[in-house]
Amino acid sequence: MDKVKNKTIPIFIIFILFLSAGCRIKEKDKTEIRIAFWGDVKEIQAKTETLKEFEKEHPEIKIKLEHSPFQGYREKILTQMAGGAAPDIIEVGSGFDSAFFVERNVLMDLMPYIKQDNKLNLTDFYPRTIEVFSRDNRLYVMPFGFEPHAVYYNKDLFDKAGVPYPTDDWDWYDLLDKAQKLTVKDKDGKVVQWGFHCWAWAITPSNGGLEVDDRFHPKRSTLDEPGTIEAYKFYVDMVHKYKVIPSSETSEQSGMSFVQMFMSGRLAMIYTGFWELGNFRQANFDWDIVLFPKGPKGNPWHPIGVIGFAVTKESKHHKEAWEVLKALTGENAQKIRVRYGLSLAPVKKVTEEWINSPKERPFNRRRVVEESIKRGIVSIYHPDWPYVMETIYREPMYLAIDKGTKPVEEAVGEIVPKVNEFLRTHPLNN
Repeated sequence: MDKVKNKTIPIFIIFILFLSAGCRIKEKDKTEIRIAFWGDVKEIQAKTETLKEFEKEHPEIKIKLEHSPFQGYREKILTQMAGGAAPDIIEVGSGFDSAFFVERNVLMDLMPYIKQDNKLNLTDFYPRTIEVFSRDNRLYVMPFGFEPHAVYYNKDLFDKAGVPYPTDDWDWYDLLDKAQKLTVKDKDGKVVQWGFHCWAWAITPSNGGLEVDDRFHPKRSTLDEPGTIEAYKFYVDMVHKYKVIPSSETSEQSGMSFVQMFMSGRLAMIYTGFWELGNFRQANFDWDIVLFPKGPKGNPWHPIGVIGFAVTKESKHHKEAWEVLKALTGENAQKIRVRYGLSLAPVKKVTEEWINSPKERPFNRRRVVEESIKRGIVSIYHPDWPYVMETIYREPMYLAIDKGTKPVEEAVGEIVPKVNEFLRTHPLNN
């Protein structure tokens, strides 16, 4: 009897394996979903980790990640669309980036799918992260990353210079005072440590400036408003009069980006986005963050970035793409992004967990996040705004800000009528 049993066991196992093999989905029968995105190596790692479990649970779907540099990304996607080879899912940023695709009517409205999904509730998200991707009650992009901006500062350099740390209620003149004390020259008068860096556009919101009348429906430029001009003039003074901000030429000559200058201790303060958290956690010095200082006009706005994923209309697999998109933008995916230091989470619960974690750096983060949620602004919603910046802004602003050879009022006077004419002749479709 035992001999009979020993013979039947292998036969039974073989039968089960035969059935299992028959149940496996052949590669050619799987639905391939292509996902286009940009970013560094950490972005690839985060997305790979995010989709690993999904692929196990959905063997009928084959995921293909298509990574590209951010430079030229939009144009590449548009070329693919023109050739009938668009990815099923594409990464999209807020402001002019989303306008680039939405205004071309190439993205699927996600609201019908959201309304049918019992597990997905948009009230779980920070409202601002949904608003920036919505037009006329349609949602074209599901957010997965929320990126406040803040002033990052090297506490070790502050301690060495005996300068008090900045606080969230500081103003421009506190910034200037600290930046002057933290700017160090060698015996030949060459600056070896700079006090501060931000881009010129970053300072105008701190004085209430919004650049246009409505950032989601721009019709005219407000660059000539007193608060905006005041902001630009203060920035020019910090670069050329007080010499506490390194110019773009300084960065190029040093062979280092401004982030690299900060990481190497050659820059005491830098204004940038939360996408740098993962890099700054590798710093060999103590650091923290603070809100951008407010200008004399008060009522500051705070630049933010929001990124998400969209399903292209051209995709032949909308149902499957929607399931993949949910995995890419869900709570687990956002937790992974926060862990990698790539961004904060649009889902309130995930970001609140990060804020309340006592071991997480930066420590002074709650106020920055709260103000960014309350008064956060994204880039201007117009598909051709990068063109405006390159062709209308660039030359006058370069002479006024980088070179300091043209008065700000004169530069703005050249820019405003041209922008107004451009907006009049290039109205939005949505």
